[in-house]
Amino acid sequence: DHFTGNAANTNISTLTLHVAFQVTVTAYFVRQYTLTMAVNPQEAGTTSPAVGTRIYDEGTVVTLTATAAPGYRFDHWTGSVANPNSASTTITMNSDKTVTAVFNKIGFILELDRNVINSILKEQALTETKINVTITPIEGFSNTVNLSGEVFAESGISFAFTPSSGIPPFSSALTLTISGDTRPDTYLMRITGKSGDIENFQELIIVGNTLLYVPITYCSSQQDTGVEIPVIISNAKGLAGFQFEFSFDSNILRVTGVTNGSLTSNWLIMSDAKTPGLIKIAGLNPHLSGDSKEGSIVVINCEIIGEIPEQGVPLTLGNIKLSDSEANAIPVVKEDGILFPRIKGDLNGSGEVDIFDVILCLRQALEIDPKSMLADMNGNGEVDIFDVILLLRIVLEID
Repeated sequence: DHFTGNAANTNISTLTLHVAFQVTVTAYFVRQYTLTMAVNPQEAGTTSPAVGTRIYDEGTVVTLTATAAPGYRFDHWTGSVANPNSASTTITMNSDKTVTAVFNKIGFILELDRNVINSILKEQALTETKINVTITPIEGFSNTVNLSGEVFAESGISFAFTPSSGIPPFSSALTLTISGDTRPDTYLMRITGKSGDIENFQELIIVGNTLLYVPITYCSSQQDTGVEIPVIISNAKGLAGFQFEFSFDSNILRVTGVTNGSLTSNWLIMSDAKTPGLIKIAGLNPHLSGDSKEGSIVVINCEIIGEIPEQGVPLTLGNIKLSDSEANAIPVVKEDGILFPRIKGDLNGSGEVDIFDVILCLRQALEIDPKSMLADMNGNGEVDIFDVILLLRIVLEID
């Protein structure tokens, strides 16, 4: 700490004396301690002295100050401070000390009831989906929170919040409207709540799938020797290539060929039918682009070599891969089909649709008779009065 005696400078640790007579010099030392400063959470604020370590002489009284970052408030100190609940306090250095300024987050929590939305894109069809956005206050927060959204790509996706702002706690219904002209892809949307300097957000993944499906197909009679089975895509925007497998009962059907579909008239189509009951099909667009129309990508020509049962023959798609011109995968869902032995609506197997079939359809709608897919005229998966009306319109030659 210092020297006493006939020293020219008593406050330095090293000195030189020129001795001309007898002198006495005494060196005095002061104990020192380390003060370690910290913040919890690390981003929540600052302290004075700053975060890190400092060395002080024993007995030094150090003034401590905690300053909260936006969105946080000071809560307390840990360590041997004079007043742990005050943002400004002191500590006496009589040992090594570790002091932490603890902050609590203020503001609000933004939550979504789900973070992934799957949609099937169909030509000229709008898809609406609602998501619940919940705003919960923290530490008595009572300021207005404004909601906004952003989709990070060009798309046909629009949205609206109802309400778009409020004082927590409150909920908002986010309505997503996805156009059928939207390109099948995966989109990222950020939903943000903001109040002054406080901002929270959640990310929402929107998957716009195209649907690849085989429609329900009917033979005009059991005597038919051939049938054309289309494979249809609901939205071909951006489509540049595809491959899939088509499986069937090889005791009933035999593939005789694969031709281009309505959307692929100038495409290169390849197929491999070496495995019984399975055909692999691939297509490539020389122009590496597609439009948003719905239509067939291939037509599979089959020969009927066995009897088709009343419940039909499953027509199954598998190992589907769709690609755009940049070799990126296009999201896709599939829907398998069925081949039935008679024309749609011919419930009694007479080879034609007449008033007798209408009566049978009505019996099925009233659950008098077991239901048959042949009577599902509108394809909604059930037989009801709507199917009866559609069948009657066919008989009356209205449709």
